[in-house]
Amino acid sequence: MTTDMKNAFSFYKEYGIKVLLTLENYGVITNKATWATSSRREDVQRVICDYVRWIVDNGFKDVVGAFELGNEPYWNGTSLFKGDPKTNPCSPENYAAKWTPIVLAIQEIWPKAPIGMTIAEYMTNDPDIEAVRNRMLANQEIKSDGYFSEDSLQQWSGRYVVAMSNALPHISHVIQHAYGAETPYSASYHGLTRFRHFNRVFPELKDKKFWITEWRDRSDEDNHAHQRFYNTLTKAGYMLMMVSQPDVDGLNLHEFSSISGALYHSCTRPKDKKTGAFPGGNYDGNWGAGPWIGRPNYDDVGKPELEPGLMGPAMRLMVEALRECPIVLDFGSERHGAFSEGKTNAVYACTEYYDGIFHNYSKAYAQGKTGKDLPRLGDDCEYLVTKDPNGSYLYVLAVNYKPEETKFVLELPKFWKAEVGDYRVYACPTEFVTAHEIPGEPRFTRRWAYQPLRPRPYGPYVLKFPANSVTTVRVPIRRQSLAAAAEDIIKEALTRDKQGAVQFCAYRDGKCIVDVCGGHLTTNKEAPRVRCDTLFPIFSTEKPLLSTAVHRAVELGKMDYDKPLCTWWPELRGGK
Repeated sequence: MTTDMKNAFSFYKEYGIKVLLTLENYGVITNKATWATSSRREDVQRVICDYVRWIVDNGFKDVVGAFELGNEPYWNGTSLFKGDPKTNPCSPENYAAKWTPIVLAIQEIWPKAPIGMTIAEYMTNDPDIEAVRNRMLANQEIKSDGYFSEDSLQQWSGRYVVAMSNALPHISHVIQHAYGAETPYSASYHGLTRFRHFNRVFPELKDKKFWITEWRDRSDEDNHAHQRFYNTLTKAGYMLMMVSQPDVDGLNLHEFSSISGALYHSCTRPKDKKTGAFPGGNYDGNWGAGPWIGRPNYDDVGKPELEPGLMGPAMRLMVEALRECPIVLDFGSERHGAFSEGKTNAVYACTEYYDGIFHNYSKAYAQGKTGKDLPRLGDDCEYLVTKDPNGSYLYVLAVNYKPEETKFVLELPKFWKAEVGDYRVYACPTEFVTAHEIPGEPRFTRRWAYQPLRPRPYGPYVLKFPANSVTTVRVPIRRQSLAAAAEDIIKEALTRDKQGAVQFCAYRDGKCIVDVCGGHLTTNKEAPRVRCDTLFPIFSTEKPLLSTAVHRAVELGKMDYDKPLCTWWPELRGGK
């Protein structure tokens, strides 16, 4: 209502930004009673359809990553069993009846528009899928008896899914919000397994992928946590893990401002009626309130200002890497191994680090332990490998939770040769990993980028990730021909003195496909170099030639291994 839409959407398009658009959000049209009358429903549909039509008519379809049907509508479940469900505007059946015609109308304007519905996942992992479904669709209210037990929120979501049956074919994604606390309950792989479990309970959602449109490892109220670097590491690790999941199509932090730690902002305050002063320039907290009210920005008092938070540089590294190289090749961690090796426990690396901070390190610190008596901050390094569509570059994105450098060997497919890589690093000294950064002051974190010496011509390609860091390595790839790969093998053998001189030639279907050579005629390096037509004395070569001829004869049915050789060579009858 206060934005120049044409200007905003043009900006998104110019810079390749995709946006999530929440339809019917709290500040405009609420999820609940404001839809109670028929005329109001018609107004809502008209406004939403005009909005979608404007996007299509102005050529901004490629800007829209997703439409979200309402923000957290499952909170209606708290009043699910109040009053007559037929007239209760909060009931999932009435809510679905209002959304269904809108979804169908959007599809007429924009066929196959990306639309997601937000639900609350079923939390416990009960193997009896049918029993879970029956409980959630029952008319009796479910009372939660623990954090991971289903309650009216999930019950509301289950009935909402069933009630949306006519619109479900046009809904492309399921939207989940992931939260955390001292343990990142939903903001972890455990949460993703629960999301998937809900889809199994309601097969109406089968094959629908996920958007995680609100997630944070800490609650909104604990703003301090988002200015500590260990939270940056866990956030970055969670992102790498989720990017590697085939059923996750996108995710974003809850609030890009101070709630996520990605962007700190100071904002002006109203004029003080008693003093007539403007106290502006204070760094904001959560929802315009909280622990940061009263923290002045001394550099620009009275002026609004933005500053990247601890998560900002990490997101920049990851997003720029994934925009250039979006195709996932592998995911893993130092302790748990790689997906490509059949290992899957790497998905818990960021959760293990997070739990270690809260349940080991923080407790020991609270008990007065210091220095070497404190537990290690981390013992794993998580990584993601991606490539660009043309196969010209690889990106290795890594989150090193350890307080020391980690090294990996990059292993490439045959005939791929890695050139010198570009390193971009965002790291924090170990002594400040758990410290609380104060916005507006000099940073204790450090950003740098460099290009090392060219890799050794032969030997392993070693990647180095600094302690407590988010690092990306952009590796140019040179695709080699078969002949170039053969030449490299010969050069490596000569360099390591495994051979003095070599010739190699291979034919396929009568055509020469490789003809390479290397080395000198004698051990004297001043001797003439070997050419492809250089003559060599050869010994004991008839054995492989004869055996190859015999094998070919058997393939052609002209010989048989089980018959004596004299069958074909009568002169060799000497006994047997």
